[in-house]
Amino acid sequence: MSSLKRTQMFGSPLGAPRDNEQAPTSSELGEQLRKTPFPAALGRSRAPAARRTSELEGQPAVTPLPDGAPGWMRRAHFMVQALQAAIASGRVSDTTEAAIERAFAAWELHGASDQLVARVAHLAHRAHTALHSSPRGGGDRAIAECAQVLQAGLPSSVRRRLSDASVFEIVRAMVPEADPWPAVVKATSRLLGWDRAIRAHSAHAVRIALERRSDR
Repeated sequence: MSSLKRTQMFGSPLGAPRDNEQAPTSSELGEQLRKTPFPAALGRSRAPAARRTSELEGQPAVTPLPDGAPGWMRRAHFMVQALQAAIASGRVSDTTEAAIERAFAAWELHGASDQLVARVAHLAHRAHTALHSSPRGGGDRAIAECAQVLQAGLPSSVRRRLSDASVFEIVRAMVPEADPWPAVVKATSRLLGWDRAIRAHSAHAVRIALERRSDR
C-alpha cells in the first residue's frame, strides 16, 4: 500500500444541468445504457480490454509484465500506462479525468484506513446483533437505542459527518436484513460515506457520457 495518506476527494460539486439544457428522454437513456459495454473478467490468458486507454498512442511503455501475470497485475499495468499518458500530455478528456478521480477514490476509500473500516464494521455488526436479539424486535425504541450506542462508538472523524437522524435510518435499514453480512456491508458503506461517493461518481460518469453522445 502506498505511503500516501488517504485523503478525501469528494468535495468537488458536480455540475448541474444548465437551464437551457434539454434533458434526455427515457428512450435516449435506454439506448445509451444498451450501448455501454460491460467490463469483461480479466483472466491470465487474455489482455484487458482497456477501453479507456485509447490516449496512450505514442507513449512509452512501462515495465513489461512477466509471463502468467495475475489479473491484478495486468490491470495495474494498464492503469499505470494510462496515468503516465495523462501526466505526459498535461491535458486529457473529461472521461479520462473522471476515470482518474474514480480510481483514486477507490484507492483512498474516502480517507478511511483499514483500522477505521474494521472499527465501523464491528460497531455495525454489534448493532445488527442487538437488534435481532432484542425482545422488543425492531421497534423504534430498540432502533434508537442501538443507533445511540453505535453513534457513541464511532470515531470522531466519522461521527461529526453524521446526524442523529441519519444514524437512526442506517440502523433501521438493518432491521429487515436477517443476514448480518450484507447488513454490515451496507451500514458501513453508508456510515463512511461510500454510498454518496459512488452516486456522485456515477452521476459524473453518466453526465459525461450523455454530453459526449449529444455532441456527435
